[in-house]
Amino acid sequence: MRYSLRISLIEVCVYLTMFGYWYNLPVISTTIFGGYNEFRIYDFTFLALTCLLIKHRSLKMIFFTIKSDASLKYIYWFAVWASIMTLPTLVFVALRGNFVYAGMTIMFLYHLWGYILLAAVILTYYDSVTVVPLIKWFLVLSTLHLLLYYLQVSGTIGHLWAQQYIDAYGENAFSGTLGPNRITPGMMAFLGLIISLFILINRFNSKLLRIIAWVNIFLAIPAIFMIGSRTTFITVVLFVLFYLLLYRIRLIPVVVILIPLFIIFYNQGLNQKQKDRITTNIEWNKRKLLRGEKLDDLTIIEGYENIGSNRVQIIEKYVPFLLDHYYILPVGFGFNNRIIASSTGAASAHNVYLSLLNEVGFIGLWLYISWLFSYIVTERKRNKLIPHYRGKGLITSLVLAMIISLMAGEHLYVYRPCFAILGTFLFVITVMGLFELPLRTDEDSELK
Repeated sequence: MRYSLRISLIEVCVYLTMFGYWYNLPVISTTIFGGYNEFRIYDFTFLALTCLLIKHRSLKMIFFTIKSDASLKYIYWFAVWASIMTLPTLVFVALRGNFVYAGMTIMFLYHLWGYILLAAVILTYYDSVTVVPLIKWFLVLSTLHLLLYYLQVSGTIGHLWAQQYIDAYGENAFSGTLGPNRITPGMMAFLGLIISLFILINRFNSKLLRIIAWVNIFLAIPAIFMIGSRTTFITVVLFVLFYLLLYRIRLIPVVVILIPLFIIFYNQGLNQKQKDRITTNIEWNKRKLLRGEKLDDLTIIEGYENIGSNRVQIIEKYVPFLLDHYYILPVGFGFNNRIIASSTGAASAHNVYLSLLNEVGFIGLWLYISWLFSYIVTERKRNKLIPHYRGKGLITSLVLAMIISLMAGEHLYVYRPCFAILGTFLFVITVMGLFELPLRTDEDSELK
């Protein structure tokens, strides 16, 4: 069931939240919740959305939407379990006297619920017609941010983040208004690219929107190379492979032909600083991968060890740590309770599945995996109802690529370096899902 959006303040909050996803810079800086957890735009819009829904007695409707949706219900129950498992974390940090970490944990939990809330609001109040302006807003923000990143690489604009971030991630970690960890601008560019492909494949009627989509794609591809996030690059490659092999195998020759044309186009269009940044990233990763060896002499495991930034070493310590504490595996040590794993040399496993086992146990891990796979199951069911749907396979390919890439990252979670990637992913996959549903009837559009 869908409802018409007649509460303008809710719509304002939705648009401001989307702006906040692309503008991660702090609005208010404080150390109350940990040095890196300043208040951002979406911290205020999540609260405003909640208050408005309470005022208009719509929370019940929102919870109905969440619990009746094939995918949101799993991430909802995951958030419920994470909320329960926040209690042991708070007890643990209280005993250690680390109250700043307690505040940080509460903020992470707040963001998790906020991301789910926005997706539920969109699913409740929007349909495939009314959501188009919101998609346009998202894509305009994505494109403007890519332009900002290009200006930074060109030297026109400098760092926008405080010195503590530059010290943590390096002088070359340009990311515009997004979190300075490379994976944040990388994944956000990738999600913008996904929406752009969705618009072009579905042949949206808006000519302006299609033009913005093309511009976004042409800007995003070299930007991903300039950003240099290996996890993002692998995710993009996996997405393309899944989409072509499973759904568009006839397009493979076309893609092979387009690759050299794109290289020629970008070689002419990019300035020298931008080209140098791509070359530097490629050469640096090549040296890191080969380590003086020849490519033919490397095994896949050796290659992963070379380029994985000590991820193999972390896993080699993290897995025994979990096995030594097998008694806690059913429920975990507590949401965001990474301090307890510090003996491994890395509080975060750089593998979301291992991190979830540590924090929320098998129960949380099962809910999280169920949430991801539910999109694939749902799309398969919808494809049977709408066999000629043009966007077929985009959601499945996106989710499969994410499932694999999460073995080397935690980008679809609430940790500090990820900022709003999880919220953006939920937005992207939710709005694409709206177009796989039949249009609502006039009776269904009544706000109840």
